[in-house]
Amino acid sequence: CQIIQQHLVLSTNPCQLFLPASAVAPIVLQCVSKEKHEFVSKIFLASGISTTRTAVPACIQPTLTTEPKTDLNSAQAECKMVYGQVISEVLRKTGLQATDIDILITNTSIYCPTPSIASLVINMFKMREDVQAYHMGGMGCAFGVVGLNLVRDMLTAHPGKICLFVSSEVVTSA
Repeated sequence: CQIIQQHLVLSTNPCQLFLPASAVAPIVLQCVSKEKHEFVSKIFLASGISTTRTAVPACIQPTLTTEPKTDLNSAQAECKMVYGQVISEVLRKTGLQATDIDILITNTSIYCPTPSIASLVINMFKMREDVQAYHMGGMGCAFGVVGLNLVRDMLTAHPGKICLFVSSEVVTSA
């Protein structure tokens, strides 16, 4: 069992968080008090989250909209963008086809649709009907570690199989 490829989403300009402008938006829009905003900003800056590589979808980006859209259609659009980009790039870098995947494991915390994200990915990439698919959701960041354990267990139980594990967070539905 070895990891052969990893890929991070590269945010496009409309999704890229521009901290100075984003920091002012909640106060201008009167979403929060100045005290709460200062507290949250302090935590954000101390968190280590990149102020230049953080991707926030345009539908909730405070510098691009005054009416955030957190509906299921917007969350699904973000999900398709993230999973589509990451999986396409991993397949490209490894030389694999989507039909080569034997086991698919997806993970996200907030957005847990029915049918699952694993089903969405199978249909989006036209994977085989017999792919073993698992979606883990609702447990936060801990699912990344749980997912890696599931990958190990699945590959131990099914030697020689190819497993694709995609862990993400769809923030639109927050």
